[in-house]
Amino acid sequence: MDGWKRYLLVTEDDTDAGRLRAALAAEARGQEIVRTSSLRDASAALHASGFSAIFVDAAFGGSRPGDVVGELTAKAPDTPLLMIAEAAHLSAALEAVRHGAQDYLLKSSFGDGTLKRRIDFRIERFREAQRSQRRLHDSRKLMARFESLIRDNADAILVLDSEGRVIFANPAAGELFGRNPTSLVGSDLGIPTDAAESAEIVIGHRHGSDTVADMRVMRTYWDGDEAFLATLRDISVRKRTERALVLAKQQAELSNEMKSKFLAHMSHELRTPLNSILGFTEMME
Repeated sequence: MDGWKRYLLVTEDDTDAGRLRAALAAEARGQEIVRTSSLRDASAALHASGFSAIFVDAAFGGSRPGDVVGELTAKAPDTPLLMIAEAAHLSAALEAVRHGAQDYLLKSSFGDGTLKRRIDFRIERFREAQRSQRRLHDSRKLMARFESLIRDNADAILVLDSEGRVIFANPAAGELFGRNPTSLVGSDLGIPTDAAESAEIVIGHRHGSDTVADMRVMRTYWDGDEAFLATLRDISVRKRTERALVLAKQQAELSNEMKSKFLAHMSHELRTPLNSILGFTEMME
């Protein structure tokens, strides 16, 4: 917070600029003030170099306080903007704060020996607010990613409370159970919460064939309370394929057994007359 700082002052009053420079010079070294008397010059100065803070005279003419704040904060969104005002222009300063200025300073307090400390406090408060905004933005992005993963996941995802009632269901869960995901909340679907390992459950439907799902359940926390996370994957097609393969194998084994019996029977039926023929052949020889 200490050290060299550079400020931009937007005012049409030469006296205010002199008073601000004098007050800062009396309290600390290395406090430079660049003064401009028009918005165009202020925008050009912000484009050319960075500043620790921007001061705008609440009595600055030609534009409404909200327009001035909007233009300058758009040019330097990472720089705090503070209004300076006489008591007579306090309403304009407050309007500027409502439109995005960080705070205001009364001109009557310039010479009380606390100006730099109050400016530094407002700058640090602005920076902390920016850090909080970035953290909040990052948290929202992370939350959006997780929501997208859960919403778009092909597996059904359910969160159950300690009594086994649904407290969250993703769209795939609604499709698996043939219901709206919202209507599943509060329902007891009979999912065993002690199934830590993979297990298969059958989900009955009023119309159509039952659905077989591979299910995994694990302990988790939801809003600070102990809960259970259940993931279910529809394996009905795989189970039907497995049953078809088993049936085909059984049919093949049955066909092979029938073929063996047929050959054994035919061998017996042919052996008897052939033995007689062989005997007559030997007698004739």
